[in-house]
Amino acid sequence: MPKIDVYHTQPSAALFDIEHKAHAYPWSEVVFFQPSGPGTLWWAVSVDDRIAGFANTQLIADEVTLHNIAIDPSYQGQGLGQHLLQHILNYVDEHQALMFLEVRESNATAIHVYQRAGFSLVGRRPHYYASDSGREDALVMRRESK
Repeated sequence: MPKIDVYHTQPSAALFDIEHKAHAYPWSEVVFFQPSGPGTLWWAVSVDDRIAGFANTQLIADEVTLHNIAIDPSYQGQGLGQHLLQHILNYVDEHQALMFLEVRESNATAIHVYQRAGFSLVGRRPHYYASDSGREDALVMRRESK
């Protein structure tokens, strides 16, 4: 059985590499490595001590925003994204916070994962993301702490 760990980290070349492998429209290097604001946490998930994915969150007052989450394509489909998300949700619940995220309207897999985790649709940001056909809407989702 593989050893799976979730821990706090800092942005790194390894995470940036996963960002580019996992996303069709990844964050730029400038955005990825910009100094983090107060309440920002970088999370990593590893399998047998190899980084398989990451997330970036920010806690401000009683709200946590999931800014980014990515799993290396070679590790996708193994539940690591859900495992990482569950650790983040535990953190959110410990802080009795609301959690918000934005997701591409076309990302049905992620939307399903978020809905199963208790997120509900609360808004839409028209033409928010770049896409092959021009622009794509972002769905805004929210989850209340348990």
